[in-house]
Amino acid sequence: MALEKTITLESGLVIEQAYIRVQGINGNKNMVSVSLEVFVNKELCLDGKPPISYFNYIFEPIEDENSPRWDKQAYEYLKTLSEFEGAINV
Repeated sequence: MALEKTITLESGLVIEQAYIRVQGINGNKNMVSVSLEVFVNKELCLDGKPPISYFNYIFEPIEDENSPRWDKQAYEYLKTLSEFEGAINV
């Protein structure tokens, strides 16, 4: 799973349909840290090209017996943030 969205990097460069995926997750029941990699597109990611940017976020996971895994929770959390508004699952 990953997200796809047009993003603007700090440099001002606009990437149409950027491919954004979770690179790593670390945490405990109180806090989960998520590291993201951003690629120009999915094809370049699958070809093994390096990411063009990285982001880090922290969220509080849902901890009950029916809750989704942290990686799935991470994507859902990201989509609640203004910078990922309109992102689609790919």
